[in-house]
Amino acid sequence: MKNTVLIICALLLTGTTTIASADAAAKYCGRDAARLCSGAGQGHGRIFRCLTRKKHHLSPPCRITLEVLTGVFIKHAARVCRTDVRHYCKRVRPGHGRIIQCLRRNYDLLERGCAAVVTKISGKKFRDNVYSGD
Repeated sequence: MKNTVLIICALLLTGTTTIASADAAAKYCGRDAARLCSGAGQGHGRIFRCLTRKKHHLSPPCRITLEVLTGVFIKHAARVCRTDVRHYCKRVRPGHGRIIQCLRRNYDLLERGCAAVVTKISGKKFRDNVYSGD
C-alpha cells in the first residue's frame, strides 16, 4: 500500500495523472472491478460508479487510487471545460450528470481540450459515435 501512495504522489507531482489515470485504475482496481462490478457493463462511467458505490468493499490500493484520481480528474475537467460550460451550459443546473450531458449535446462546438475530457468521461460507445459521425 505504501508503494501505491508513492506512485500516486509521483503522478500528481509530475502532472501526468490524466495520461496515467486509466493505467493506475486498471492496475490497482482491476481485481476489485472484476470481483464487485462484473455485471455493471462498460462505458459511461458504469464501472467507476459501481466501485464508488462499493467503496467500503474495495482493497486499500484501489480505494486510495480512486480517491486521488477522482479528485484530480474532476479538477482537471472543471479547469479545461470552464469556458465551454459557461458558454453552452450556463443555464444547466449542476448535478446528476446534467453538465456532461450538456457538453455532449454541444460536442462539435467544444474546445479541443474539453472535447477530449468529454470523450474520456463518456466512454467507448460515445467515442465510436462521434468518430463515425452518428
